[in-house]
Amino acid sequence: MTAAEPFTYRLGRIVDLDDPVEAADFAKVRAENRARIRAEAVAAVELAIATGGLAGPVSETAGLRRRTGRKAVDAAGPLTAREVADRLGIAKPDGVHRLIATGELPAVNISRGKRATWRIDSADLDAFIETRKSKPPAPKPVRRRKAHSGQVTEYF
Repeated sequence: MTAAEPFTYRLGRIVDLDDPVEAADFAKVRAENRARIRAEAVAAVELAIATGGLAGPVSETAGLRRRTGRKAVDAAGPLTAREVADRLGIAKPDGVHRLIATGELPAVNISRGKRATWRIDSADLDAFIETRKSKPPAPKPVRRRKAHSGQVTEYF
């Protein structure tokens, strides 16, 4: 639809914006919707201020979703490959799939089809992370020098 067309869609029907009655009705409904949305936003902010923070479980994850574009990870249940990649700081879940394929990271395939859909238990992920943590280096063994008997043989 181009900007020159005097029509728009509302509630499944075409509204003729050249008709003054329909255009006024359309503008009134649009203004009411904007006012309702604005009032809901103001009420949410007032509730947040009154309770001392953001209200509800959805708002707790909204900041993470806004920053990363991904959902927050719920550490209680089985995790997807994408969620494990997020927890490990890997850009793509392909690295997680590689760890599953090599057997380093235990996972369960919940798919019945040809393409695998993996779920990783939180405890298995924590155990994997523990095995990958660096350990202090072992002390170097003391090198013993070969003992000399004190006798020197000269051959010239």
